[in-house]
Amino acid sequence: MLTAYYIIAMSDSERNMSEEEEGVSESESMEEEVAEQGLREEGLLILQEQNDKRCATYVFNNEDHTLGNLLRTILSGHADVEFVGYSIPHPSEPKMNLRLQTLSKDTNDVLNEGLRTVQNLAKTLRESFTAGVGEAS
Repeated sequence: MLTAYYIIAMSDSERNMSEEEEGVSESESMEEEVAEQGLREEGLLILQEQNDKRCATYVFNNEDHTLGNLLRTILSGHADVEFVGYSIPHPSEPKMNLRLQTLSKDTNDVLNEGLRTVQNLAKTLRESFTAGVGEAS
């Protein structure tokens, strides 16, 4: 069974049925819908099987080839990565899909390691730039 984290992947009819079963009030439903819309615009959607944490698709909103290619390059060097690739669904959609499959580790852990590596690279680059600008002055 495919699970979506951060955004609940349900059709409107399924959402209405589950709300009736759970006794969710209309105002709570509206708040959840507003929160979901915000995550769709700014967040990260994780699509992952419940019983297999070695395979996931991450949908990064408001990202493009810059982050996609960087993460693909960093993650492809990871020892536990079996497959990593990214795609931009359509040029007019500000979304980047990253597909990650690992040999044994949870994909969330491997992605976090990759993001930490990107963060450290950016920090090193900033420090080198700042030092270079200081020397040139």
